[in-house]
Amino acid sequence: GGGLLWSYEWEFAGVGVSLVDSQLQELVYGGLFGVDAAYRRTSCEEEFECKVARVQADNQTDSGPEVVFCPDPNKGTDRPTLHVSVVKSTQYRDMQYFKYFAIGVREMVLDLEEAFVIRLLDAAQNVVDASTVSPPDEKTDSLRASGYTKLRFLSKDAPAQDKIYIELLQLHPILVTMSFTGTGAIMQRASTEGGGLSYNPMFGAMKALGVVVTSIDKAPIELNALVLERPFATSQELVSSIRKHYKTQLLHQLYKLIGAFEFLGNPVGLVNNLGTGVHDFFYEPAQGITKSPGEFAKGVSKGSMSLLRNINYGVFNGVSKITGSMSKGLVQLTGDDAYIKKKQGGVKKGGGTLAENRQVFAEEVSEGFSGIFAKPMAGYAEGGATGFFRGLGSGLLGAVVKPTAGLTDLVSKGAEAARDTAAALTKSQRVRPPRVSAGDGVLRCYDTRLAHGVDSLRRLEGGTWRGERFMGFCVLEA
Repeated sequence: GGGLLWSYEWEFAGVGVSLVDSQLQELVYGGLFGVDAAYRRTSCEEEFECKVARVQADNQTDSGPEVVFCPDPNKGTDRPTLHVSVVKSTQYRDMQYFKYFAIGVREMVLDLEEAFVIRLLDAAQNVVDASTVSPPDEKTDSLRASGYTKLRFLSKDAPAQDKIYIELLQLHPILVTMSFTGTGAIMQRASTEGGGLSYNPMFGAMKALGVVVTSIDKAPIELNALVLERPFATSQELVSSIRKHYKTQLLHQLYKLIGAFEFLGNPVGLVNNLGTGVHDFFYEPAQGITKSPGEFAKGVSKGSMSLLRNINYGVFNGVSKITGSMSKGLVQLTGDDAYIKKKQGGVKKGGGTLAENRQVFAEEVSEGFSGIFAKPMAGYAEGGATGFFRGLGSGLLGAVVKPTAGLTDLVSKGAEAARDTAAALTKSQRVRPPRVSAGDGVLRCYDTRLAHGVDSLRRLEGGTWRGERFMGFCVLEA
């Protein structure tokens, strides 16, 4: 209501943030992209609306999935990722009076990997260690006595908070599909810092169990909407109420995390896929029959295809996850650090071709049996007689475990290929290639051409050339 005083509208491509660690290696690049905001001011109220087309965070390291957090590319593509709408009255000076406050978030995907999370935590710890400054009590008292009472950290008593009144507070439902891949990185670090625990067979079994149990595949975390009519409270009380709501919702979703464990084959995902297929099988013909016989026939065909596609996806996804978890556990059980790093570095989602997978399996068998002779000799060179017997045990274990891991990995890759063929899902891509560090301790501006060149080299032939030094490239005209 009231006459319009002024209005503003903003449109910009986005705001990106690059997170770089102490070694100048880029860890994360993310931001808000496609931002459209509007502000209106009348004689009695203010209106603000903001729409963000895409919110995304990319993993810029060589380990784990490339896209960490983004909108689900297969759901809600006609809606903005983030939508904020606020209407505030300016007629009350003794309190914050909102007529309407709403936040909506599109379906999101969160895909994490253990080694990547550890690198983020290490970087965060370095920032905290470098920036934490707390003035001593005696310094605080002397500054307060000198009259510097306006400094926030000098105030012992919390300032009085204004009351907030909202006619309608509406926080729309939040759906996040969460995946987590265990790699044994935490246990590997413990073994390195613990003075050779990795040679302990029991410790190796613990690492294998940790990798298998901690992997989660597409757990649907659903947080219900929160609608409050005419709440009247301080900002602290209001935030506490919202926090309590989402905390309760998260506790209710824990069973979905358990049901999405990879070693169980993701039974929650299987049930969801079957439910979608059965729903389409009946819904599509029912929609078509209300229009014409021809549309009914199309509905039957479309519903049947959806049912078969979702059944195939659910079954093959379950087989892929179970065998993949077995393979990961067996890899950790070998206790061979070089072999573990090789397997982790060579993981490609979706699997390679059948010929490539067969070749990898043949190499696993060859490596397993050659280790019977190579491991004892290497152990003797490093630790004498003790190292010889330790290497002999490792070689015998590898002769059994490595071919078995290769076989389960072969089955897993085949099931993944069948699953992806049935799904035909859209996949998200990085916003841009990772930043390139020259290794000279200088942080330079982002070079798009150089980043694309290095990224192409890293991807060439499945990552075969990843460790090579990039010099440059040129585009050849046909």
